[in-house]
Amino acid sequence: MCDAFHDVMASSGGVLDGSGPLVVAFAEVWRRLSQGASAEWIDRTARHWDWYFDAYAEEADNRAHRRIPTVEEHFALRRKSGFVYAMIDLSQKAHGFELPRHAYDDPVLRHMLDITADVVDTLNDVHSVEKEESRGDLHNLVLTIERESGCGRRESIARIQRLIDDWGREFLEHERVLLDGAGRDGPVLRPSITSSSAVSCGPLGLALVLVLRPPLDRLRKVVGA
Repeated sequence: MCDAFHDVMASSGGVLDGSGPLVVAFAEVWRRLSQGASAEWIDRTARHWDWYFDAYAEEADNRAHRRIPTVEEHFALRRKSGFVYAMIDLSQKAHGFELPRHAYDDPVLRHMLDITADVVDTLNDVHSVEKEESRGDLHNLVLTIERESGCGRRESIARIQRLIDDWGREFLEHERVLLDGAGRDGPVLRPSITSSSAVSCGPLGLALVLVLRPPLDRLRKVVGA
């Protein structure tokens, strides 16, 4: 299946006769995404989708062999499986701008994208740790830290909180440095940074919804009564 998705992107949205409904649907999505986009954006986005599809196979292989990633290996794989880089590409498409190659290749911006991916993926891991633990899934940073360091759940979460605090400070400092020297790239760098910030806040917003929804539902019933 992953190979079929790769082929769709390599053929600019083409599908082979007899392809299944998922492949046909993805081909239509890919053709729509490609409309009006530069070849540079299409190549970059295809690379990020390739990461995502390849990560499925790598994670499945780890599960099959009960291979436990180290913390370093976890981040390398999670940045692919989390789909965050592709989400940022899609945000550019949605808001009608593209990052030029020289801006995307800037090491400061690349680090900000890495931070965005790490924040989103790590927050998702914290929220889903019980699910992954119950299924024996190996790909969760909370569990990875516990296994590698021998610490308990509380200490693992505390370490992750410190990581996220550090990432947030780094992101803000990089934002200041990047925008101070943005020059002619300012009109595309500013919305790009805004998109990264919005993506990073997504898991926190979902958490608030999940936490607040039950009491709000109860309040609505009381008020309605």
